[in-house]
Amino acid sequence: MIRLTTKEELMNLKKGDILLVQWKRNAPEYKQNGEITHHNVHRITRFNEVILDENQNTYFNIGLYIAGTSFVKEVCLIEP
Repeated sequence: MIRLTTKEELMNLKKGDILLVQWKRNAPEYKQNGEITHHNVHRITRFNEVILDENQNTYFNIGLYIAGTSFVKEVCLIEP
């Protein structure tokens, strides 16, 4: 498992990569699904958003995550 902490690491994610996401307590995802969730990366948008689930509208902004102001506390890549 690799903790992702830089924009470069996050921008290099590919469709299908598996992530563990730790959400902050005030995040809607935390309240709905718990503190830690796993997701397959769907895509990265031109706005630097990592789309985790389009049906549930689950995503996070890379810049906000790096700045520490995202609902996401930590992101880890599960190695194949």
